[in-house]
Amino acid sequence: MSRCILPVNETGKFCGIVELVVGLDGPMGHWFYQCYGPEDEDGEPTFIEGDGLSGCSRNDLLRIIQKYADSDDSGVTRVATQIALDLDPKDARIPKGSFVHCF
Repeated sequence: MSRCILPVNETGKFCGIVELVVGLDGPMGHWFYQCYGPEDEDGEPTFIEGDGLSGCSRNDLLRIIQKYADSDDSGVTRVATQIALDLDPKDARIPKGSFVHCF
């Protein structure tokens, strides 16, 4: 499983999203995304939306990235390119200075 945390754009912030997580669940063989809001009183991030256990298509994931991720960050472009090519996004070479974190 790989996960990338992407910086959120103004649309995402307006929707209350503070963290956008995208990735590839290798064992399940599907793409996924999760949007989180501010932490609750227990210090846990608030789940806003995601694709659930069923996953989503690459096209749906790319639409979510386009809608909520900060495209001015070159790391976002690299992750989106990896996904478009059906490659693991954690293998993207994220440039220094990018706010994208993959693991």
